[in-house]
Amino acid sequence: MPTEIVVETEDRPGVIAEIGELFGQARVNIKAAAAFSENGRGHLHFVVDNADRALAALKMAGWKVTEKHEVLAVSVDDEPGELFGQARVNIKAAAAFSQNGRGHLHFVVDNADRALAALKMAGWKVTEKHEVLAVSVDDEPGELGRYARRLAEAGVNITALYTAGERAGDKELIVAVDDLAAARRI
Repeated sequence: MPTEIVVETEDRPGVIAEIGELFGQARVNIKAAAAFSENGRGHLHFVVDNADRALAALKMAGWKVTEKHEVLAVSVDDEPGELFGQARVNIKAAAAFSQNGRGHLHFVVDNADRALAALKMAGWKVTEKHEVLAVSVDDEPGELGRYARRLAEAGVNITALYTAGERAGDKELIVAVDDLAAARRI
């Protein structure tokens, strides 16, 4: 069964690259990922194909693993749902996580203005809105690390990252960064 491993670390350029490269060297494939930063700390969630190898590699390299969970995946039809469906908004990618006793939801949608209006009308508090990158990488061990390394070498910090699915042997990533213009040049 796929396993999620959560690593807590400092928030700086290169952290995801280091762990991605470490997993690549250990021949651990990342099936899904989510990364978020808050108050100078990074919270990195990796669903991996071999938890034992991943945990051993992380321990040997000195990374702080804070949680380990079995993963339950559910498949649903790709069509607009209740709140966004009524506003004719389609969700392209989503991530949900809890941190410091608060639940957080991230949505990548096809029409941000309509989504914001629907959320506000329903009484939801939107805490931020920003543009993200949609990136495709090969679905192979080490690919996330190589992409994140290129960003780090350009001085770009990843502020959030999550997988949006798979297509034709590629892993689709949603990446939020602190310097969008620099990241686009990579």
